[in-house]
Amino acid sequence: VRRRLARGEILRRAPELVVPFVRTDAAHHYPDQARTAAEQTMFTVAGGAAVQSLLVALGAEGLASCWVGSTIFAADVVREVLGLVPDHHPLGAVAIGLPARPPTPRPPRDPADGLSEW
Repeated sequence: VRRRLARGEILRRAPELVVPFVRTDAAHHYPDQARTAAEQTMFTVAGGAAVQSLLVALGAEGLASCWVGSTIFAADVVREVLGLVPDHHPLGAVAIGLPARPPTPRPPRDPADGLSEW
């Protein structure tokens, strides 16, 4: 139990916390279930891309961040606590604060180390 509680400590101690959501009420509904499900997946993927962009922007501003997926597993509880309707789907939580140590510049990488040709 202690280990599980300790995993959430980063969220409890963060100076700022962002809980991103995807709203599916704007998703298109199609006659077939497969396309409707794909539309829902597309919204989730787009939401994840937005969160990743937030993490990059925070880093560019010199802030530290950590994306934790715990709210995904307790979506109903999160919606109830925040007073949100069922079409709001949490995408985790982002802890935001100052880095423990200032970030140091990374040396440039040789592009050949990361490229593949076929």
